[in-house]
Amino acid sequence: MFRSGNPALNQNTFEAPWESEAHNQMSLEGVANKTGILLGICVITAVASWMTLLQNPGLGFLLMIVGVIGGLVLALVTIFSDKKNAVYTAPLYAGFEGLFLGPISGMFGIAYEGIVWQAIALTFGVFLTMLLIYRARLIK
Repeated sequence: MFRSGNPALNQNTFEAPWESEAHNQMSLEGVANKTGILLGICVITAVASWMTLLQNPGLGFLLMIVGVIGGLVLALVTIFSDKKNAVYTAPLYAGFEGLFLGPISGMFGIAYEGIVWQAIALTFGVFLTMLLIYRARLIK
């Protein structure tokens, strides 16, 4: 039997049958849509928490701590619970991730002017390039 220290790859992962119906199969369009929704949730909460940091640094820092702790808890819940729960935990995780990314980006933006916009532009550039490559079926 395959042995791993990864809790997501425990014995139950390989014992449960992986049955799927035709309407539940993964598709490139479905993945792109769900990624877009999760990214939207993350961006909205990041912008809101960044603006909060600029208006009230103490509250912005508190939101960042809530984002870290909430994201960690939800990541652990997602790993150790039934995989069907990811439908509920993924959007919540994206929200908590945004709560963390907004204030930390704001702090780095204040310390190093322009670095946040460079990081955002490069990240989205790579994301869109890879999406186009997959959509064009250059990578399968």
